[in-house]
Amino acid sequence: MPVLAAKATITAAQNVLAEDKSVGKQLREIAKDSPTMKLAAEKYARRIAIKQHLLLKLYEPLAKWAGISKSYFESDFAVDMAEKIADIPDEDLTSPSPSVAVPAMLGLGYSLDEPTLKEMYLNLLATATDGRRGDSAHPSFAEIIRQLSGREARLLSDCLRQKNVAIVQLKRKDSAVSEGGGFTVVQNHILPLANPDNNELVEEVSGAMWVDNWMRLGLVTARYDEWFVQENRYEWAEERPEILRHRQVHDSDTVKIEVQRGLLHATDFGQRFEAAISVPTSTPTSTPRRP
Repeated sequence: MPVLAAKATITAAQNVLAEDKSVGKQLREIAKDSPTMKLAAEKYARRIAIKQHLLLKLYEPLAKWAGISKSYFESDFAVDMAEKIADIPDEDLTSPSPSVAVPAMLGLGYSLDEPTLKEMYLNLLATATDGRRGDSAHPSFAEIIRQLSGREARLLSDCLRQKNVAIVQLKRKDSAVSEGGGFTVVQNHILPLANPDNNELVEEVSGAMWVDNWMRLGLVTARYDEWFVQENRYEWAEERPEILRHRQVHDSDTVKIEVQRGLLHATDFGQRFEAAISVPTSTPTSTPRRP
């Protein structure tokens, strides 16, 4: 599949856009009373426009092959990607590896109505277009995004950024039928999910399935023979709606629902995936938010 070399396309873009008087009109309007700011705005707007043109040329063959709509590709795609690569020096812009770009563009075409997945694909393409970071865009990453739902992907990113997250498992112990410490697992992989608006604990019925999916993909491990030593890292567990419900149903003189502490850990592969499909963010909160 033909993909134009980045440096040659930059030169062509500079020639095409050299006399474009409409570039950065809004920025120039804001800065019109300051000659210094006006010049800076013009230079920045011209740089963005050149990179928009570059991206259209660079990705046009892939977009056609992936079936991405022409209206999105020629408008929003160029703007979205130009912003993401604006800080990449021109000499470091490079043609992305087809093994990364082709599946990413194909996935993007199916994710335009899912903001989180769309953002992941765009960030992956930006990483692959940066000669300084291109090797970080592993060919498997686009396939991983394809196997995530939008709500799941938001929670995954939060967990991967934290690297280690407190997680618990619910165990049922029945003294009437079990001896020697035996138990039955009644619910796996409970995370400290909270509503971001009021910090109220909320339940996600698909949460355990999502964690199993992340483990299958090699992004995390979930272990219940390891845990944080700090007691306050698990204070939320006793108030979880899942735990309260199971105890209301099962607790008796002989049956007890107990909390097994554990640790959700981002693997090295998972951390590389998160770095490739996200932009730098501030330090994450200690509690995963509701997806």
